[in-house]
Amino acid sequence: MSLNKKYQVFVSSTYTDLKEERRKVIQTLMEMDCIPAGMELFPAMDDEQFNFIKSVIDDSDYYLLIIGGRYGSLNQEGISYTEKEYDYAIEKGMKVLAFVNDNIENLPSKNVDYGDLKQKLDDFKNKVCTGRLVKFWKNARDLPALVALSLNKIRTVYPAVGWSRGSFSSNTELLSEINDLRKENEKLKKQLIDYNNVENFGNLSNGNDTIELFGTCKHGYPSVSAEWKVQVSWNEIIELIGAKLFVAKTRQSINATLSRLLAQKFYDIVHSAKLDLSISNKIELQLTALGVIKRVITNDRGGHEIIKFIITTQGEKLLNELTLETKK
Repeated sequence: MSLNKKYQVFVSSTYTDLKEERRKVIQTLMEMDCIPAGMELFPAMDDEQFNFIKSVIDDSDYYLLIIGGRYGSLNQEGISYTEKEYDYAIEKGMKVLAFVNDNIENLPSKNVDYGDLKQKLDDFKNKVCTGRLVKFWKNARDLPALVALSLNKIRTVYPAVGWSRGSFSSNTELLSEINDLRKENEKLKKQLIDYNNVENFGNLSNGNDTIELFGTCKHGYPSVSAEWKVQVSWNEIIELIGAKLFVAKTRQSINATLSRLLAQKFYDIVHSAKLDLSISNKIELQLTALGVIKRVITNDRGGHEIIKFIITTQGEKLLNELTLETKK
């Protein structure tokens, strides 16, 4: 794919019941250098708005459909706008990526239609699945990988026109939205490189290089607000927090632990120590890129995803070496 070309993908689905699914799909599309378009551009839906939606579908390269447990809002003809979008995409001869939930029985009741609407949904799913290769998903976590694999295949086998410099529509509102998405895309791409290319780095070869860390804290009793600043090496940072990361910790927990240990170099009794956020992010990215720590995804009791960090085998080896050197 040309570096100056981006593919626009129209994301179609019901909305309120699939917000998390849409968020994950849109993030995946942006990480793959694509421009998502869909309901986020136009929260209200009626027949007049649908005419504008058709123009956005016309400008898109691929059509991506997510089907959950609801059929969606109906027009005056009793057809959901999601099905109308799909029918229009098929009519235009667009290449379709369809993802159908096959775990309806485990969805919350508020996200499932019953009676006539369920029958309409079943008929719609049969239409989508007939004569077309679809992917089935059970929860939101399944979608990023399914979307990435399907999109890579379809744009290789059926390359589209795409967007290139100077070929954008003059529609001011759409251009503004695309521009925001492109900025977010570049940010996500940078994060993806930082987090996913760990294997390209060796042991921490410049462990004695130093970095200036600074933050705030409260100390003493009664407590007094103060700022602190310290010059430490990367090896010292690993020695301070490495042993704490044999159990996965959130970035907030790592920040608090490292801040407290650093602030204690100046004050005996320390409360509410905080590293400056920009420095905290730099440490996280550097140690991840160097293979000392890695990200793990867990879920809280409510089923929400939480990003945590844990020491790697390479990081554990380095920590042991540093500990032995300190004891000499």
